[in-house]
Amino acid sequence: MARVTLIVQQSRNGGCPAGHDVDGPLRLANGEILNTEDERMVLIQGYELDDPDTVAQIDFDPGENALAVQESLILNLADQIRARR
Repeated sequence: MARVTLIVQQSRNGGCPAGHDVDGPLRLANGEILNTEDERMVLIQGYELDDPDTVAQIDFDPGENALAVQESLILNLADQIRARR
């Protein structure tokens, strides 16, 4: 089982948006394993999209989804990841 560690959170009272580090393999619904030594993954906690017209514009592979998060979270997450490595 992967260990998930909160890196950055921009909510005043918990919840999203947030970015998490992952230590260990991630098993997807299709059985694929991600988060190897060669390509580290992070988890983004954000808002679920419920806008079919917007979602239809994204070319998803099976098992993929999109979360809406503030751009400032991504920039802050990148700074935190760089500082930890």
